Amino acid sequence: MFRWANTKVSDHGERPDIAGMLLIESSLKGPTCVGEVKGEDRKDDTYLSAFDLLKIASFSKEAIDNKQYQGVLGVPVVGLQINFYVTTLLAEGLHVMLELASVPIPSSVHDMKAFTAI
Repeated sequence: MFRWANTKVSDHGERPDIAGMLLIESSLKGPTCVGEVKGEDRKDDTYLSAFDLLKIASFSKEAIDNKQYQGVLGVPVVGLQINFYVTTLLAEGLHVMLELASVPIPSSVHDMKAFTAI
């Protein structure tokens, strides 16, 4: 379940814009997914994009270390572009972050037809 994060994920007081949680026996466990969201006006700001990716990496590492997960999904959203990353603990002390996919979001109904075509 994705939700707008209103709780701290890390010990240093920061919180992601998006937190994906698991619902197990009527209680939320997680985060198993973290994300940062920026508007279309920030798509050319490479500094901010890199900083958001570092925040996602930090949130993912803490979730893996504290919750004993095998991996955490990272989702930076900038404007109409969504990227998906997975962070996993490859060996003790070695966390690896890998880009899985980059998906453009349709900006109009006309673009939606091509996006949903099979």
